[in-house]
Amino acid sequence: MPPDDEELIQSEAKGLRAWAIRSARETPEAWLVALAAVLGTALKLWLDLTTIGVSDVVLFYQFSQYILANGTVTIYRDIPIYNHPPLVSSFLWLLGVLTLRAPRLFPFLLRLPAILADVGSTIILWKLAAYYLGPRRALRALALFALNPVLIMVSGFHGNTDPVFIFFILWGAYILVIRKNWTAAALCLGLALNIKIVPVIVIPAFFFWLPDWRRRLGFLSVVAFAGLAGFGYHLTVAFPSLWRNIFSYNSFIGLWGLGRLFVPVGKPVSPILRRWFLIVGRYGMLTLVVFAAYLKSRQNITDGRSPDEPQRGRYLMEAIGWSFLIFLVATPGFGLQYLSWLVGPGIFLGLPGLLLYTMGASFFLFRTYSLLCGGFPWYFGNAYLGGRPHGLDSTLYLLLWLILLGWASFLILRPLLAWLPAYKVLRRAAKQKRSDDAKPETRKKLNAA
Repeated sequence: MPPDDEELIQSEAKGLRAWAIRSARETPEAWLVALAAVLGTALKLWLDLTTIGVSDVVLFYQFSQYILANGTVTIYRDIPIYNHPPLVSSFLWLLGVLTLRAPRLFPFLLRLPAILADVGSTIILWKLAAYYLGPRRALRALALFALNPVLIMVSGFHGNTDPVFIFFILWGAYILVIRKNWTAAALCLGLALNIKIVPVIVIPAFFFWLPDWRRRLGFLSVVAFAGLAGFGYHLTVAFPSLWRNIFSYNSFIGLWGLGRLFVPVGKPVSPILRRWFLIVGRYGMLTLVVFAAYLKSRQNITDGRSPDEPQRGRYLMEAIGWSFLIFLVATPGFGLQYLSWLVGPGIFLGLPGLLLYTMGASFFLFRTYSLLCGGFPWYFGNAYLGGRPHGLDSTLYLLLWLILLGWASFLILRPLLAWLPAYKVLRRAAKQKRSDDAKPETRKKLNAA
């Protein structure tokens, strides 16, 4: 190597080291979050490389083989349980091609997008949390997110696409509240709808957050265009099958929440009651989500905030968190991967509640996956051989749901607590601490980082 080139490389290396040291001193929180993200990602990759996952992974493999042989249209007609949008069908076709000669790679490649999506969500949440909560609280929140056992188990082991659509929802929220670009945010949300239909529950949060009807209707139009663009051809040739599989999908009922009370597993239930419970539960939950989003938009007005005020963006993040919290409390059905939805948006509903939820959900998932796998360490969890949960395992479903119900109840009743003197003192101290954390000079350092 010529001497001049060697000196140039050494000079650039010194400059990089100097930047890293200066950045670590000015914004150590960002570096600590990055360290937590690296550790959490490493744990997920370890699980991904050493396990197969649960039965969902096997189903995805069977779906991919069907798509390779028959295409992405007839699968909705021939396999009623296939409830994934056409974009995911194309992804499964690609995985089938890549693993044609090495099927053992299929579980790893299937879960890799979820792991990468969690990395992207960590970056977005750090930017949002540091801005709205201050760097100290953001550090605690993002450490909880990056090392969250729920995400480690769902993204690294379970095997599904849920963390991917969560990433696109968070990305859309960031683009809307920080970049002020509602068109790009709508495209992100439309893309999330092409991963799973679940993101439809956060559309009211985005819709009501926008300050006027022109932008609201424009946002809704772009979301519809982006969402339908992925479904377009399949809707024209297989609409009844798509409606049955995706838009009318019912997850497992009878173990979780209200379903446990009205249509419990193992007890005779009238088919009419079951059918009406699903209808009322689904549309009742959606009504509550819309109502919560509307109330958050009214809070913007009653607080006298300008449509352009930066802090107003926190209301959107809270509304998204409320959407998932209401879903988990009121949903008639349940799937284990649903528990990952609230981990990111829940940051803006309060860290104590999120920590309690994380502890309960982590224990619940660890025990459930261990039962499905026949113990720990895990390799493959067969959900179809586990039978109906009973005893402690059945009770855990109820306890976790009660934690979520208690969290929601506390958030609703919290304004009443403001009349208590002790609560006033605690809130005043917390507000002062947030004010110190979110000083302009602190934000400048974060933006520079």
